[in-house]
Amino acid sequence: MKAYNQLPITAILITIFVSCSKDNTSVVYSPIIKIDSVSFSRNIKPILSSNCSDPNCHNGLDVYDNLIAQPKPLVVPKDTTTVFSLYQAVSSKRMPQGQIKLADSSIKQIGEWIMQVALNN
Repeated sequence: MKAYNQLPITAILITIFVSCSKDNTSVVYSPIIKIDSVSFSRNIKPILSSNCSDPNCHNGLDVYDNLIAQPKPLVVPKDTTTVFSLYQAVSSKRMPQGQIKLADSSIKQIGEWIMQVALNN
């Protein structure tokens, strides 16, 4: 009778051993890498150039260095909540003043670019 009781346990252990010893080299695990979908030169600069470069207003805002200039940067990477930020100005429809407000898709792109670390790419 004791041999019958040990048979299921032995079968389970053999199954575990065999499944663990299989060659799993064909399975490749890689981290998911998110490719930034919004770039400054391709997406953000054209928005700013056509909407925020009035010489009487924000001349030069389409230049990356002007956006991140200290001591009061208009863009802080990964932060869209700063009160005087570019994102807050356009999303609240305060800017561009005296012009047609930015399309929601443009505002979304600016927010995504900022959250993607606001690279000068």
